[in-house]
Amino acid sequence: MKSKISKGQKKKNGAVKISISGNGKIGAARRLKNRKVVILLFFGVGILVVGLVLLIMSSVGFFEKFEEEKYFDIKDECGIILGNLVHQVRDEGECRLKCVNECDVRGMDFVRFGFEGKIEDCNSCDCWCK
Repeated sequence: MKSKISKGQKKKNGAVKISISGNGKIGAARRLKNRKVVILLFFGVGILVVGLVLLIMSSVGFFEKFEEEKYFDIKDECGIILGNLVHQVRDEGECRLKCVNECDVRGMDFVRFGFEGKIEDCNSCDCWCK
């Protein structure tokens, strides 16, 4: 009884021996190359995910919390007219309005203000923007 011997097999003393004839080296090289490609793709996708997360965090305003507040002094131009001291910044409402406008002109967000009314001197208006 004869058995069919396929290509790549040799019959020796009644036993079938399989010969690889170099294909193992090529397969190992391919596997190594595929492994490198998979690792590169993994790192590439990881970098893209991190970039996307940072982009989303910045659009939501996460990093604005870490910006420093900037201080501006709003000048009250006061003067004596008919024996009375007249102020340009008379009260807290005007101080707040000037502060909000100052922040808008500089392209910043209004944070807070401080007003100190003085009887014999010009008033003090402090402004903080972010």
